[in-house]
Amino acid sequence: MRLTETTFQEAAPEKIDEANGILYGCKLLGHDSRNGRRYTAEAMKKALPLYNERKGYANHAKQDALGRVVEERSIRDFIVVHRNPRYVEGKGIFGDSHFVTSDPLWPKILETAKKFPTMLGFSHVADGDTRKIAGKDEVYQINSVESIDTVSDPATTNGLFESKGAKPDQPQALKEYIDALPAGIPEAQRTTLIEAITDAWPTAPGDPQQQITMALLSAVQELARSIMDANSKSAQAEADAAAAKAAADKKAADDKAKADNPGQNVPPTLESLQRKLALIEAENAIIKSGRASADEKVRAIQIEAYADAKPEKRQALLESWPKAGEPKIRESSRPFERPDKSPPANSGGEGSADNASLKAYESRFTESVKSARERIAKRRAG
Repeated sequence: MRLTETTFQEAAPEKIDEANGILYGCKLLGHDSRNGRRYTAEAMKKALPLYNERKGYANHAKQDALGRVVEERSIRDFIVVHRNPRYVEGKGIFGDSHFVTSDPLWPKILETAKKFPTMLGFSHVADGDTRKIAGKDEVYQINSVESIDTVSDPATTNGLFESKGAKPDQPQALKEYIDALPAGIPEAQRTTLIEAITDAWPTAPGDPQQQITMALLSAVQELARSIMDANSKSAQAEADAAAAKAAADKKAADDKAKADNPGQNVPPTLESLQRKLALIEAENAIIKSGRASADEKVRAIQIEAYADAKPEKRQALLESWPKAGEPKIRESSRPFERPDKSPPANSGGEGSADNASLKAYESRFTESVKSARERIAKRRAG
């Protein structure tokens, strides 16, 4: 928080060195400021290094109604350097002020210090942290000090500074009132509000329109809150609309994907999962029994038949199939006997005995597969 406090001398300086332009024991900051703030002793003690070798200018910097510096300080305004700051218990920060004796103002400052010491004051421009204690701002930490300027009018202060006699809790400081506007107001609307407040701000503390003006300012601040609420609701509505559009777009994309790829990405049903488990259990049972066919097509038929058979008939079905390596098919399950060995690879001509044996073997194998399929179909039907 920016802190600008004016402190006037309560008595003549402890000592004056006219030749070197030094006023010893000048009061730089008191506990209770004319702006209604109170500085803690701890904050002052910790800030002493910030006041040492701190430069000062003649009078305050020129500012507009919003507290903005309209003219930068220059070497022409430089007039003093403050040294040897110390804290005096219960009183505040004191220091030795070394003035530029070649400056035309030095003779006047010297005479004022001698004859009218309470007319001479110092105003520090600093940054610090505050908190509310019993309705009053308490400065508990001073973070930086920009300058400690020499001023001479104890009756009023300039620009943003509170007037003499203003109550600490009365919002006289224009800048402080503007700073009280809710944060987050869009820049364009904030500028409009600041202009309205500036135009309505009273020209003097005793203005008879004071109460009306303050009521107007309260209304403007309420308007600011209304603008923020409207903006917040608008932003929420936009967010809701965007979320709804995103959900609709996702659904449309999902529907299109299903239409373009029917049957794909369809979540499995309980029935399909149960069927898959039954087939896996059937294959495991057949392999464990040692009766799984080496032919993939025949083994697939075995698995289907076992999975479809009633639990009490599955063992009999397994036993009806030959074990791997058995030379013959059992009479109970097959209508023919498998030859002990395959016919020779290099058989004779079409009319030879070997060729006839091969044809007979192929005919019986075909009949065997056909018979197995019929039995499976009957079991499924039963």
